[in-house]
Amino acid sequence: MSLIEKYNIDEKDIYTICSYESLKSNSSFFEKEKLKGKIMGVLKPYKVKFLDLGTLIEEITSKNYDKDQSLIDKYGAVEVEKGNFSFGISMKAFLGIFIGSFLIFFLLFGGLDGVSSKDCSSSIKAYEFGREMAFYSSLRGGIGLSNSIDEYYGSLGISGYSSDNACVKQGFQDAKNDKDSRY
Repeated sequence: MSLIEKYNIDEKDIYTICSYESLKSNSSFFEKEKLKGKIMGVLKPYKVKFLDLGTLIEEITSKNYDKDQSLIDKYGAVEVEKGNFSFGISMKAFLGIFIGSFLIFFLLFGGLDGVSSKDCSSSIKAYEFGREMAFYSSLRGGIGLSNSIDEYYGSLGISGYSSDNACVKQGFQDAKNDKDSRY
């Protein structure tokens, strides 16, 4: 017993499914997805089991019902509007939310130069060193971070953090702006 007989699929629906399947061969990805949805809509009233779907559609398309002139005359040519394929509102909403969230995150955490407190949580010593360099800078008449580090390490004869370290920079800026330590 064929699946067409098992599910008692109507001749018009067989013709429609076969026509949609033949349209899929010359369609873009989104058009194919839309056509799959239309095929599923045609099959919905028949309550076709999931595991039977592929075999049933293959059985329908193998008989080339869409090329049968008597069915074309009886039911007319099946056409799908090409201009109707789009991402839909859900995809646009998703993109809007994603881009909006990214912008908010970008603005809250100071863009590309800014370092959030989470970034320096693994390098608290570097952050606190930057704060110390701000204090050292104020004692030396407001010299910059790089000069403060050079003088500090030069007087000790050792090397350590660089003025290029993002957490050192963040600590320095927070201390200069009288912000309390994050840690």
